[in-house]
Amino acid sequence: MPEYFKLETKTEGLLLDCMAIRPKGEIVAVLQIVHGMSEYKERYLPLMEYLSQFGIFCHIADMRGHGKSILSENDLGYFYGDTMEETINDVLRLAEHIKEENRDKPFFLMGHSMGSLIVRSFVKRHDDMVDRLVVSGSPSDNPVKTMGLSLVKFLTRFKGERYISPLCEKLFTGGFNKAFEREGHKCAWLSVNEKNVEDYEADPLCGFPFTLNGYGVLMNILTDVYSPNGWQMKNKAMPVWFASGENDPCMTNEKSFLAAVDSMKNAGYKNIDHTLYPDMRHEIFNETQREIVYNDLKNFLTGGIEA
Repeated sequence: MPEYFKLETKTEGLLLDCMAIRPKGEIVAVLQIVHGMSEYKERYLPLMEYLSQFGIFCHIADMRGHGKSILSENDLGYFYGDTMEETINDVLRLAEHIKEENRDKPFFLMGHSMGSLIVRSFVKRHDDMVDRLVVSGSPSDNPVKTMGLSLVKFLTRFKGERYISPLCEKLFTGGFNKAFEREGHKCAWLSVNEKNVEDYEADPLCGFPFTLNGYGVLMNILTDVYSPNGWQMKNKAMPVWFASGENDPCMTNEKSFLAAVDSMKNAGYKNIDHTLYPDMRHEIFNETQREIVYNDLKNFLTGGIEA
């Protein structure tokens, strides 16, 4: 059964709504998951339940502006601050909580989509806290990010940071579904699994648009991740696994996916692997063949760890 708890953030009044799945037997390692854009923590419950069977104590929080980590129902897509530091600190807050209660256990970090950017910004500063890193559904470096950030700043001056801009939505994510429009779903790009797409589209906590504030934070994190500067490199031997669907438009193409992998190699990490899954799209953990991905993730996380 899920365990729920809340953690304070550095934003006054804002609490992170957290969930954990505890193994029935011995805990061999702990995992913190950072979810993607416009979704929420409970979507990862099946994966967490699976991993818990192998002794992995799994944790996740609704990121600020998502799920129940909001101050108002109208705040979905709003990040309560115009810099990325607040978001990175939220990951740090949960990580410190997990490590405090599981001091002798290996600590793993996994991020999906937007979360894959956030966890890389986190390890850029705190890789000495992480024993293994999973980068799932990684957005590739976006050549329009500088222009996009300038647009966000310009619109914010006239519309305010809570404004929802159709132009920004089109610029940043509008092209993802283009190759799948004939399937009749606006979010068909998420997965081959039609039920997953239908469930996502019907869920009020999924697919909501970001505010200008949200896009500004996201573009700042994207810029930070793909900048070669500022990597503290305290744990060069940290194993890293990149995993994406072969037909995920978020990665643009295989060349861009490999460039994302190389960005961490060029930063100095020595132990990086990657997998592209045929016939899968963005949400590889929700695909019809997700058992393959589940098993590969389990093997990456538990390899060399004695139960």
